[in-house]
Amino acid sequence: MARAASTVGITDKTAETHELTVAKPQLWDFATPHRYTLETEVRVGGRTVDTYSTAFGIRTYRFR
Repeated sequence: MARAASTVGITDKTAETHELTVAKPQLWDFATPHRYTLETEVRVGGRTVDTYSTAFGIRTYRFR
């Protein structure tokens, strides 16, 4: 499991970017469609006010 956190001020709009490294990812393909889940949690005053789950797969591409 990897974690990243940040604190932002309350405004009309904000954007955050986090980069996490998966040391030995299980790659997604049609034969073995391994998927990971990103859990996003919004907290206000230490209390969780919203959560969202995003499923994604990791692939590699090679062009010759």
